[in-house]
Formats: sequence, structure tokens, C-alpha cells
Amino acid sequence: MWLFQWSNWWLRKALLQGFDPYFTTCLFHPAGVSLVYHNFSWLNTAIWLVLEPLTGNVAAYNVTFLLSFIISGYATFVLVSYLTHSRAAAFVSGLAFAFSPYHLSQFNHPNLISVQWLPFCILFLIRTVREGRWRYVLLCILSLVLTGLSRWQLLIFAAVLMTVYLGYSLLFERARWSRRTVLALVAIGLGTAVCIGPLAYPLVAGLADQEAASDVLTEQQGWAQTDLLAYVVPNRFHPLFGQYLMPIYDRFRKNRGHVAFLGYTVLLLAGYGIARARRGALYWALAAACLLLLALGPVLRFNGHLYPGVPMPHDLVGWLPPIKALRNSDRFNVVLSLPLAVLVGYGITHLQQGLQRRLRPRWHGRAIAISTAALAGLVLFEFLSLPFPTVAPLSSPFYRELAQEPGDFAILEVPMGRDYSKAYMFLQTLHGKRLVEGHVSRTPPDAYDVITDTPFLNSLSAEGDLDTSPCDLSRQLESLAGHDIRYIVIHKQDVPRERLAAWRDYLTIAPSYEDDGLLVYGTRPRLGQDLHIESETGSGLALVQATIAPTRTTQGGVVSVDLRWTATVTPSGEYATRLALVNPAGTAIQDSTERPCSEWPTSQWARHALVVDRRHIQVDPFLPPATYRIALSVVDRETGQDVGPSQIIDTLEVSALKRQFTAPSMERTTAATFGGALDLLGYDLHQEKDALHVTLHWQARRRLDYYKVFVHLYDAQDGGLMAQEDFVPRQWTYPTNWWEAGEVISDELSFDTTELPPGRYRLAVGVYAPDTGMRLALPSGQDQLNLEKEIQIP
Repeated sequence: MWLFQWSNWWLRKALLQGFDPYFTTCLFHPAGVSLVYHNFSWLNTAIWLVLEPLTGNVAAYNVTFLLSFIISGYATFVLVSYLTHSRAAAFVSGLAFAFSPYHLSQFNHPNLISVQWLPFCILFLIRTVREGRWRYVLLCILSLVLTGLSRWQLLIFAAVLMTVYLGYSLLFERARWSRRTVLALVAIGLGTAVCIGPLAYPLVAGLADQEAASDVLTEQQGWAQTDLLAYVVPNRFHPLFGQYLMPIYDRFRKNRGHVAFLGYTVLLLAGYGIARARRGALYWALAAACLLLLALGPVLRFNGHLYPGVPMPHDLVGWLPPIKALRNSDRFNVVLSLPLAVLVGYGITHLQQGLQRRLRPRWHGRAIAISTAALAGLVLFEFLSLPFPTVAPLSSPFYRELAQEPGDFAILEVPMGRDYSKAYMFLQTLHGKRLVEGHVSRTPPDAYDVITDTPFLNSLSAEGDLDTSPCDLSRQLESLAGHDIRYIVIHKQDVPRERLAAWRDYLTIAPSYEDDGLLVYGTRPRLGQDLHIESETGSGLALVQATIAPTRTTQGGVVSVDLRWTATVTPSGEYATRLALVNPAGTAIQDSTERPCSEWPTSQWARHALVVDRRHIQVDPFLPPATYRIALSVVDRETGQDVGPSQIIDTLEVSALKRQFTAPSMERTTAATFGGALDLLGYDLHQEKDALHVTLHWQARRRLDYYKVFVHLYDAQDGGLMAQEDFVPRQWTYPTNWWEAGEVISDELSFDTTELPPGRYRLAVGVYAPDTGMRLALPSGQDQLNLEKEIQIP
């Protein structure tokens, strides 16, 4: 629906401004994209172009959409009137074709259901063969041209119907054929080709490229076939019983939304028409069977299950390029209702003729009227789809303002993706600016080159998320601005709240526009306009904002520091920034110095540069508890000296760690000292069905260096190593270099014993320096302690 509106807008723009309609730079900026394979509906656009000045865009679209139903019904009425000579039967047939559930459920694909000219195609082909008049040749050509201009793929449906008819006619109407008939058929083919050739030539020429053809002819037949059961399951959009059918529709694949229900009344009347009309109905029965078998696809699907062992007639023709161009076989249902509607006409005609034979002549008119109304009512009741889906046109004051902004630039709409792009393309008809992405039929792979080559865009496209890790924010934005992408437009309702908050935080600058639905950022932020300085630190570097979290922690705790930097002038040297914890006496007793952005030296910054500087402060585990001030200063990397005065950006309250200095009770005690510095006081063992739990009780004799602990599980008989754990105590949260002299630490670990064979096992414990691998020795000279208790695993 949105794409149809965009196609109308683009074709009018191309025609008025002299652009190539088959290529646009309005999408996939800056390279643009080919529209050769895009599903234009030239005829519907022509109708829209006539109506739009009179009714406005939306009303013109709605009228064009509704006309397809009206003309479909009328064309079928004319066809069936000719075949049955019954206007009453033709009226019901017109309803059966125009308002079939498949047509109504394809409300979002207006060009696919623009099949209103197909009944005329078949009608005038039949009359050409049977009557041989050249006016029917011209009318058949006109009908085919109108069909092709509605959508090129509809000519495939016309070809199927016409091929089946010509085969039928050669077998059963041979007497009607002559040299004149053959010439007329050739004229229909050539005349149609000549008329549509100028518009169809780019498509045909493109398909001559084997690589392009393989992209266009990519099939979806493995999942996009019709579920056979769907033909007899009533309409899911029916206002009375549709809701009760949802458990069945949930088992379907393609037909969850595309309703293939044929209608019980239609099937009964069509069956009756075949039985009574016989030879007259044979072609239509063959056409219906052919279309149904094609719609079932190469693999039978019934009630949601695939049956690949069942041979399907689709395999006989599925390799043909025109069939592959449809991409999914379910689309044959769009025209399946036409031969069924004709068979309905035959059935009603014979039914009403039977009524006339049984009633007096004065009752004939009433009987026909009553039976026609009753049958029409049954058909429409089964097909009823209420409420019919509608949607309000998208709009926003921002897009109206954008339309007035001078310049030929692009905007990035977020979230990215083909499905979202449909709505963005409709909005483009309001503002007229270029889009970074788009949705075109059979998108060429190279259309995404700029997106995949630009990290900022690639993360949004591939991951659906903005990569907030790069520190060089202004360079990331410049990668967009360099392509003349002026704004990032975020649709807030389509982004999870947590993700939106992270994006807003990362982008730092003030939005150019915001309302309930949109959040808009410019890609060239400027001081005083999009961002404001909190404080200047010297040498051109200025602090935009500083955030510390948390502001309360314990000894050894981690504090996140988030700094945003800009440059008021181009920095003249290489600078780093120093964070220091200043005690109440004014002495800096812990500090760290880092570059604001490791991959972007300050010497490369320009004025208005914007940097996201995220780092952490690891509080010294022995820092005296107190309230500290966090001081920030800029440091010349060459001299190591501060540039300008330091400034206090926040305070940090540090409390003492909870430490234990008394040993708990334990199952086994040991007298093992590792490296003369670390005592293993003892241990506890607790065995469960699938796990062995070990608790080690340590005591530090002094402050320690950084060590790791290992626990090995050995086979008690042969000494083979069966399992091991190497770790930092308390699940990597309490390293040994945090331990105070005399502190007691209890640490539990577990072994999964499900994979161990039954038997007797022993444990060994050791300590080592991870940087060298050297183990701390026991007084005996051994480098591990073998625990006394033996373990039996059943």
C-alpha cells in the first residue's frame, strides 16, 4: 500500500522532471537503485494521476483501489453473459470473482489484485477464435496491454488461461479454426508486444544478464505454496466466525493472511455447472484445475504439514522463467476464482432453467430474481470481510517542515529494514528528500554497498541496533554527513525503550526535533547549537558532560566514568586526561591517565569534534574509607604535565569492605602454608548425586600478590587427572591482592560428576602466579596439597 503511493509519486516526478523512471537516486542514497524490476502499475498510476488533482492523493488511491473490484465484477459479468446468455447468472459470477476472499485479503497489494482486465482478455480471445472478427483482435490486444500495464506478472496468468483455452479449442473447436484464426492469434501476440514493448524492454533486457536473471527469478516455492486445506476453511476475516478459525489458520504458512477459501456456495454451483454444462464448462474446469495445481506448488502442504513424497504437477512447469518470476505459487489464487466464477454462472443458468421448467411462466421472473438474490447473498455472506482493514495516512509536522528546507540531501530513517522502508517511502512523498534505504522489488545486491561499507549504517541495518562502542562520535556522524545525509530520524514507537535510551545517551547532542513519535538528530553538530560546554579544560579541549556512577562504593569497587569531550579550537598537541581521587586533605592518592579516544588522537580533532570517553575507576581495595573528590585534568602526553587547572567533577563515598578475621568451623583442618604467605586452614566436602562441592578456607599472613587457585580431581588408583578448576576466589570477584593480612576467606567451588566413571577419587589444591605459571611451594617443597579425604563416586 505504501509502495503503491510511492510509485505514483515517483513516476509523476520522473515524467515531469524528465528522469529515467527505471532508476532513482531518491532511494539508497547516494548511489541510487535500479527500478527495472520494481512492480510498477502503470495503468493504476495513470488513473491516479487523473484523479489526484481533483480528489487529493489518498482519495485518488482509494478510488483506484476500489475500481479494481468494480471493473473485475463488471468484466466477469460481460464474459459470463456472453457464455450463458443469462444476466442473472452473470451478476452472481461477477460477485464471486470480484469479491473472492483472496482478492479481499490482498488489500495491501493493490497491483496484484488488478486482474480486472483478464476476463476481457479471455472473452475477446474466445470471440476471436469463434467469430474471427478483427475488432475482437484489437479488443484482446487492448485487454492484454491493460493487464500488463497493471502489473507485468499478470500477463503470466493471462498466458496460462489463454494457453489452456487454445489447447482446448484445438481439440474441441477445430472446426472454427482457419488460416484467418492463426493470423489473428499472431496479430494478438505481435500487437501486444509492440504496445507494451517500450515500457517492458528494460525488464526484458535486464533478464538477458544471467546474474541479474538469477536474482530476479529467485523462488520462494519451498514455503510460499497454498495449503490444500485452506481452500475449504472459511474466511478468517469473517465478522461472525472468523475468530474461531484462528487455531487452524495458525497452522498455515502463506495462507495465514492470504485467504485461499473458495466458498462452499461457489464450489457447489461450480460443480453443478460442470455436471450440467459438460462440454461448455470443460475449458473452465480445466483452467481451474490447472491454476489450482500450480498454486499448490512443488511440495504438497496440508494442514501446515509438508508431504515431499507426493509428486506435484508444478514440477513439470516450475522451471520455466515466467513461472519462477512469480516467486511464490500461492499467487495463482488471484486468478483461480475467475474460472470458478464462470462455472458458477453455468451452474446458476442450469439451475434457473430447471426452475423455469417447473413453474408457470408468470412465476419465471420472480423465481429468477429470488434465486439470484439468494445465491448472491450466500456468496457474499461467505466472502464477508468486516471490518475491512484501513489505515490513516502517516504524517508528522517534522516532514512538513523538512519539505520546506532547501537543499537536495538525504535522511536516515531508523529502524532500518525493508519492511520499515515501505512507510518511509510513503513519507518521502510528503517531504521529497532522499532516503538512505528503500524497498524495491528484487533489490540489486549492490544497492546496499554504501550501507555495508559504513559502520554506523551497517550496525543499524544488520543488527537493528546502533553500535555505541566507537568513541569517535563526530567521525561516525561525519560518515553520514560526508554522504550528505543531514538527519537521523528515529521512530520511537519502533525502537525498544532501553535501546532508545542507549541511543539517546550515545548521540549526546540535543535533538533537532522531537515529538511523541519522532526523535531527530543532525549529523553535523555545532557548539552552542547542538551541544553546550560544561567547562573548558585548556588547550582547546572542553567538557560537554561528565557522569559518575555509582557515587557510593566499597574498597575495590568499580566506578563508571562517562565523559563527553569537544574541541573549541583545533588541539595543538597530543593530550590525555587524568582522573584522580582526592582525599579530604587535598592529596591525590589514586589516579589514572588515559587518552580520551584511543583510536582518535587529539591532534586529529577538529573544532566541534565530539568524543565519547567511557572508562572505569577500580578503587584500591586498601583505600581508607572516606569521601573523595574526583578531579579531572588534561595532560600533555609528551611532558606528562597538566595543561590548565584540574576541576572537580563529582564526589565518591568509599566504605570499607566487609572482611572476616576469625576462622569458621570446618570439616577438615590442614596445616598447609603456600609460599610462606597463604595458609589453607581447612576444607569442607559435600557430595550430591551429580555434583561435588568443595569449600576451601584460607587465611592471608600478609598482603598478597595476584594469584590463582587450582583444584584437581585425580583417580585414586592410577593418579590420572580427571577434572580440574583454575579460578580467582569467590567466582572471580575477590582476587588475592585484595586480601588484608590476617583475613579469612571461605571459597566454594563445584565439580559436575555426571560424566565421571564410578570409582574412588582424591583432590589436590595449589596456588600459582598466572603471569609466570610458577606455583607457591609448601614447606615440604611440594607445589600442591593432596587432601586427605577420599571421595567415592557411585
